[in-house]
Amino acid sequence: MRIRFACETNVSDPNYPTSIKTAAGARSVPRRFVRDLWMRPRWHRVVLVLAALAAGLGWAHWSYQAATATSATTAPAVTVRSVPPPPPPSSPFFAPLARRVGGSILLGFVIGWMFRTFVRLMAAITALAVGSLALLSHFHIMNVDLTAAENKTSHASVWVTDQAGRLRDAALAHVHSTIGGAVGLFMGVRRPRI
Repeated sequence: MRIRFACETNVSDPNYPTSIKTAAGARSVPRRFVRDLWMRPRWHRVVLVLAALAAGLGWAHWSYQAATATSATTAPAVTVRSVPPPPPPSSPFFAPLARRVGGSILLGFVIGWMFRTFVRLMAAITALAVGSLALLSHFHIMNVDLTAAENKTSHASVWVTDQAGRLRDAALAHVHSTIGGAVGLFMGVRRPRI
């Protein structure tokens, strides 16, 4: 009996063992996302569906208003007494809010899911890179001079502090979107029950 390696076998072969995971047989990211979404608790799915509906209806209302808005026309050469055009219809107060909150929940969920899915891979790559630099520096194969990095870090810390203040102001101005994004991020990072 000859042992067949995973690279030699055809995945479509009916005798192919399904327990062997190869690059050809691995699930793609969209399939994993849909499976993970389906395995979520019911309240996660309900919140995501309501967020999608709110964002979709908010965007539909926004696009309708943009399409039906009256544009300014050129004024005639002589105007005796003109009547101002009627104001455009006001939007319901919930349409922009629904668009922002629903979109924030959906975007937060996708970012959280991606973070949870790829964090181990990114952490392993970062640890490998830092470890290899430390070993190369320890054995004097490559001298890692960090004085330039320290200078840039001190300048970068001032910039980061300024940007953090601006981010705080923007987050406080858009609290409803921030809360929606945080809820979506929490739901995306949380593992589904299997």
